[in-house]
Amino acid sequence: LIFNLVVNACDAMPSGGSLIIETANITLHEECTALYPEVQPGEYVLLTIHDTGHGISDEIKDKIFDPFFTTKNKDHSGLGLAVVLGIVKQHGGQIQVQSKVGIGSTFRVYLPRMAKPAALPNLLKGNTVISNMIQQKLAGYEKKL
Repeated sequence: LIFNLVVNACDAMPSGGSLIIETANITLHEECTALYPEVQPGEYVLLTIHDTGHGISDEIKDKIFDPFFTTKNKDHSGLGLAVVLGIVKQHGGQIQVQSKVGIGSTFRVYLPRMAKPAALPNLLKGNTVISNMIQQKLAGYEKKL
């Protein structure tokens, strides 16, 4: 989820720019959830990813979560944001996008907050296959930020 949003933000800034990632615990009240009927009032984690890239036009913004839609070259599947939206909705959350062409984009991801953190195994510990895959995917992005 985060990886796809960050890669898209970096791709939107081919000459460099600013990428800001923020998290916050928030409470969504009933009036806040009126726009999204599937989102219930309650405690949420807000993930905000903001870039100073080329921005997204209104015509394209309506399509960015459609499967196989891409503005990138043919080597890109157009599934990144569709997968992100699917994961978020599967967990009872929502995504809000604000963008201005020439200024940048802000993606706000609202996910229901868990009462207790889930215990997860350390997937990278001793797993060189996953570790190497992550390093390969991130290669080349360190100079763009």
